[in-house]
Amino acid sequence: MLFTPVQDFLVVCLDPETEESDGGIFIPEENRVRSVWGTVLANGPGRVSKKGAFIPTTLGPDDRVCIPWKSGQDLFADGAEWKIVRESDVMAIEDNGKTR
Repeated sequence: MLFTPVQDFLVVCLDPETEESDGGIFIPEENRVRSVWGTVLANGPGRVSKKGAFIPTTLGPDDRVCIPWKSGQDLFADGAEWKIVRESDVMAIEDNGKTR
């Protein structure tokens, strides 16, 4: 990776979209559900609160997270789709196959 996120930002690699339904039916591109699950690739060190206290980032590389589709900044590189989002935008964290 050629960059490092700052403050409480995360770089998330989104899971690839599925081209078929569970029943094997092909889904046209415009009707596919965009994945909101992905893997954190990098994280910033944290942020400073309004009172001046440093709040470190709690998520790190290899954490699986659920984020809102419309949040963050989209990045496309090397055939992969990434998003840069704030840690506070994360809605759920996957933990050993179970969502906490």
